[in-house]
Amino acid sequence: MGVHDLLCESRTPSQNQKDIAHVVGLRNQGLATDFHIAHARGADEPLLWIPDTFLGALNAGANGEVEYMEVLQSMMIVEMRTPDSL
Repeated sequence: MGVHDLLCESRTPSQNQKDIAHVVGLRNQGLATDFHIAHARGADEPLLWIPDTFLGALNAGANGEVEYMEVLQSMMIVEMRTPDSL
């Protein structure tokens, strides 16, 4: 999809490291080889609310609350879920 940079909201150091480890794992599988990840505080990057909204809708849908997914569905591409995604 032409995405090469991922900016994640900074959380705890261990959670940030898990984000990085996930990308490294993808690289080790030959995926996301030209993909870069960085972290920023939510207060420093106001647009980080957008992925929170979509991930919240995904998690709600997995728990049976599908109305949020239905509203955002036309703007989402979900190819695969991993056990740690939800």
